[in-house]
Amino acid sequence: MTSFLLTVLVCPTVHIRYGQTLKYVVKEEAGELKLQNKTQKEDIHRRKMINRAVSSIRSY
Repeated sequence: MTSFLLTVLVCPTVHIRYGQTLKYVVKEEAGELKLQNKTQKEDIHRRKMINRAVSSIRSY
């Protein structure tokens, strides 16, 4: 615990930078996850539409 306090007191700039980079990385990963979810939903929707079209063509 004391070593942690010392590092925070001695090099706060590094600590702040590290914290900011961590936040940035977390935000980046969250954004990528959102994008992946969006593309997955679009893919599912596209597949449903294709399946409907194929089934309607088969029914003729």
